[in-house]
Amino acid sequence: MKTLIVLTAVPGAGKSTWADNYQKSHPHTYIVSADSIREEFFGSRKNFSNESFVWATFRKRIHDYAHINDDVTVILDAINAKNEYRQEFVEKTPEFDIHHLVYLKKSLAVALAQNALRSKEMIVPPEIIANYFAHIEEPNPLIHDLYTKVEIIN
Repeated sequence: MKTLIVLTAVPGAGKSTWADNYQKSHPHTYIVSADSIREEFFGSRKNFSNESFVWATFRKRIHDYAHINDDVTVILDAINAKNEYRQEFVEKTPEFDIHHLVYLKKSLAVALAQNALRSKEMIVPPEIIANYFAHIEEPNPLIHDLYTKVEIIN
């Protein structure tokens, strides 16, 4: 089975930690992360100079990893704050048998505290986290219908 796991949460909520832990216990799991792509090509997770390239690479890797074998899991490690993005990931990835949305729903205080514990390179300015927190969308009924599974982790 081919599984696509779409993570959604504000910065600092634990998406990368969740993805890393999942990958450790599930063979044939690949993580696609915009931050990692920025670091790979531009030397820094905070280099936002070519976002069109970063997101084109992000989308391409989803499909590339899907074809590695018949039993693969691909985790999308990104904020995915809007339902339209979540919908697009289902509609544009028909090669996956399972679409699983994992929403790490953390309080602003928890996200800010966890963010402060990150390495200097990974810290997100608190005002950016607060902005995402104010605008992140709850998965709507359409999203619940599109995904095989929707998991909300408090």
